[in-house]
Amino acid sequence: MRERLSDTRHSITHRCKIGTGNDAIKLYITVGMYDDGRPGEVYLQIDERGTTLSGFCICTGILLSLCLQYGVSLDKIHEKLSYQEFEPNGMTDSTTDQLRFARSIIDYVVRWMMDEFATVLCPPASAVPTESSRTLAPTDIAALPSTTSNPHNA
Repeated sequence: MRERLSDTRHSITHRCKIGTGNDAIKLYITVGMYDDGRPGEVYLQIDERGTTLSGFCICTGILLSLCLQYGVSLDKIHEKLSYQEFEPNGMTDSTTDQLRFARSIIDYVVRWMMDEFATVLCPPASAVPTESSRTLAPTDIAALPSTTSNPHNA
């Protein structure tokens, strides 16, 4: 089932340049987020409006958005699409070492998203409940307030 984003949502926009000189492409990635910070929609734009490449970027953003909204994990998207190599590719102006070279636009997009949203998708170990923190002792259960009325307890 599709999980739609709220009508008003937070987003983040990232700009990068792929390639050098006259062949460089300016790429703008805008990611709309669910209330909990997970990515839920992706818009991709390049500085060459009206070109075939621009159309493919727009369509790729729509497909990534639908994948995320229908429950495909960013991990799975990253696994399948990172390191796909085709033009345009090349050095980037990223300050992140892992993103200094893009093998393609989609390679850069999914690797940037994994880098950007890693803490949301994989919380630090201290935030992940352990088995002992999920298990309540019988005395703890008895101390919990009743949320339903039970005729057998009267």
